[in-house]
Amino acid sequence: MGVGAATGAAHGEKVPARLGQRNGCRDRDWEAAYEATLLAAVLNAARGGSRRLLLTRLGGGAFGNDDERINAAILRALRRVENQGLDVLMVSFGPPSAAIRAIEKTWGDGQAER
Repeated sequence: MGVGAATGAAHGEKVPARLGQRNGCRDRDWEAAYEATLLAAVLNAARGGSRRLLLTRLGGGAFGNDDERINAAILRALRRVENQGLDVLMVSFGPPSAAIRAIEKTWGDGQAER
C-alpha cells in the first residue's frame, strides 16, 4: 500500500478534512521558521551585529516540497521585516533558481560578493 492510500492524501497534498492532523509540511511551519530567523537577525543588527542574513529554502531540494510554497513563505516573512535594513542573501546547492535570484535582488543590498 502506498503512502497516499494509507493517509488519504498524495505527497504534499493538503486535504481540508484532515486539517487537524499532520498533513505534510504546512506553510505556517515554514513561515514561523523564516519569521523567527528574520526577527533574530533584526535583534542582532539592533545590538550592533551584522545585518546580513543567509537564508536557505527549508524543505526544498531532496525533500521535494513545492518550490512556490517555500518561496511564498520566505516572501511573507520578509515582508514583516522589510523596513529593518537587513541584507538577505539566499544560499543554495547548485545554481539558484530565477525565484531565488528575484528574492535576493529585492531583499539583498547588492553589496555582498556573489
